Amino acid sequence: MSRYNIRLYVDDTGTKEQEATGSRFFAYGGIAIRQSNEAFVENRLLAFVRNYFPEIVELKSRWFRMHDLRQEHYLDPYGISQDRFDQFSRELFGLLCQLPIRCIGVVVDKIRQSSKYAVRRFSPSAVCYDLFLQRAANFCSQYKGQRVDIFVDDISGKNPKGHKWEDLLSKQHASLLKGRSPFYKTWKSRPGMDYSKFNNTLMFLDSRKSVFIQVADVCAYNVMRQAKDHWGNFDDSPFYHGYSWIKPIMHRDPDTGRIGHYGALCFPD
Repeated sequence: MSRYNIRLYVDDTGTKEQEATGSRFFAYGGIAIRQSNEAFVENRLLAFVRNYFPEIVELKSRWFRMHDLRQEHYLDPYGISQDRFDQFSRELFGLLCQLPIRCIGVVVDKIRQSSKYAVRRFSPSAVCYDLFLQRAANFCSQYKGQRVDIFVDDISGKNPKGHKWEDLLSKQHASLLKGRSPFYKTWKSRPGMDYSKFNNTLMFLDSRKSVFIQVADVCAYNVMRQAKDHWGNFDDSPFYHGYSWIKPIMHRDPDTGRIGHYGALCFPD
């Protein structure tokens, strides 16, 4: 049976700290793609962008959503009307659903988490990455991943104790691959969740130079927004409109076709 090298491109949305104000939800979202398909997918995406802009622009979810940022980064510099940009957005999501990629996302509700785990406090970002990697392991087992490399958007800043977020995530990743998880003491023995194919080292990319990280950003926000608006529901309407556009490429249970708990998860559920 053929096996494939798989690449995961990951971004986050929301603030990582439990105490952060104004951001109740934190999410990791990513896209999975066979390495052999990368050049094809990248060329399709960049060619599509060139149909609308005279140069390659960064695809950034926040810039899409916020009027002032959309004006600053897309409309004013290139003389594009709002109607033309709306067409660009619709066709971009349509193109994503035609490409050989799959989306995975996990969303943590900090208020629900702190209420449920009042005695033992967990870092929202650490919990989220643990659960995200579980979904990724399931995907790679289902699609016969031979080797799995993970690329993450550059993480700036430090946690309240002064540790760099990038270092913390790299350390957690290595720990998880050794079977150390605060949730599953016998994690490596769980059926279908094989970490042995994962690269021990996380690689960090500048989103401005990676269209795959940019797509991961778009997926992360829309999965988070679906969870925010309709907690725990990734399969049945109602849907946040952006999530409905990426729903066709969400990872699913191969037997039931369900997305919840496979391609997307809310924590605590």
